[in-house]
Amino acid sequence: MLVEPEILQRFCLAGVWIALGIAAYADARTGRVPDKYLLGGLTCALLACLASALQNPHMLPIIQVVIWLMAALSLGLLIWSINEIWYRWRGQDAIGMGDAKWSVVAALAFGLVPVLWAWALAAWL
Repeated sequence: MLVEPEILQRFCLAGVWIALGIAAYADARTGRVPDKYLLGGLTCALLACLASALQNPHMLPIIQVVIWLMAALSLGLLIWSINEIWYRWRGQDAIGMGDAKWSVVAALAFGLVPVLWAWALAAWL
């Protein structure tokens, strides 16, 4: 194997951290989350998922990646749905869709529980 899956996973997760950090910084400065950083983070997250799945001998790697992707997309759909309901009720966005996209990338890379904790901590800031 050209690169060990564990090493690839660590580098990809570092790439996700960097992409999410840059996106959060841009959001704080401009109020918008640039898609180019989130697409880079999404690519790194998918590679990290694949590398992690290659380390699991009990399941086909593609099935595990699809399961993680479905969970992350479900979170994004939930956030979008809540925002859509709020927009139709109040006439303004509850949260930006950059937050939903950021959450999808973070959930794909790190799981749903850390994302929920990040949301809870961000609410206090």
